[in-house]
Amino acid sequence: MTVIASGPLTSQALSQKIAELSGEEHLFFFDAIAPIVAYETINMETAFRASRYGKENDEEGDYINCP
Repeated sequence: MTVIASGPLTSQALSQKIAELSGEEHLFFFDAIAPIVAYETINMETAFRASRYGKENDEEGDYINCP
């Protein structure tokens, strides 16, 4: 078994090359698991809300990024 980790924004060209080199017709994407925490425990002075898929000006955000 071989694992190649290139991230969710892998280009079409890189995906095709990985498929070609691995001999696989289909590739699979596995997302990282995110822990579930109580909102009250998050320090919002360092954490921030963000949105997926490049949405601009989304004040609520899809998730809280905790660096």
